[in-house]
Amino acid sequence: MSPRVLYTDIDGTLVGAGGNLLADSDGEPTDVAVEALLRAQAADLEIVGLSGRARLRMFELARLVGMRSWICELGGIRIYERGDETVLDTGAYDGTTPLTEALAEALATLVEHFDTLEEHDPWNEGREVSVMVRGDCAVSEAEQLLAERGFGWAGVTDNGVLPRSVPTLPDVERVRIYHVAPRGLSKRNGIVADQRHRGLDPNDCAVVGDAA
Repeated sequence: MSPRVLYTDIDGTLVGAGGNLLADSDGEPTDVAVEALLRAQAADLEIVGLSGRARLRMFELARLVGMRSWICELGGIRIYERGDETVLDTGAYDGTTPLTEALAEALATLVEHFDTLEEHDPWNEGREVSVMVRGDCAVSEAEQLLAERGFGWAGVTDNGVLPRSVPTLPDVERVRIYHVAPRGLSKRNGIVADQRHRGLDPNDCAVVGDAA
């Protein structure tokens, strides 16, 4: 196997603690990611970023490390040739109001119902196909609530533990991050859509990340 394209997760994989390219998961200095990127460039291996981050929050990182294409917001947005082409996927959403408005209503519903949740401020700024909340709740209960309130098109994805405490959630010992997005959006589906869009053979691709 000699892949042409390598999809890489960003936080927890390409970058370490605090989103630092020059730090490992414990915050210690390292240049291992930079060395890997240089080896990939020398081997003509295309690196495609894969992230839950918003589109604008990926632009500067992509420019810094030399990515031409990347996938953000859990697979809902695909960027090609440094922004020359953008593809948005709205998954199962078929409403008449703009998706951003519907997501804001879904977020408000969750925060009002669960006193252990709050908006993941300021990281929702600029998001187009998903929003984030932080705190602690059962994903199944959150999705059931959304379905009962008319947001059956929305799914909730647990994105792991936030590596810091949050003063506004004093009763939550381990604060988790949750993405709320239309059903059908996922990093996996974003990869599959990218392969189809560019006519890539899956056998010519590889992926590295910190989650299944």
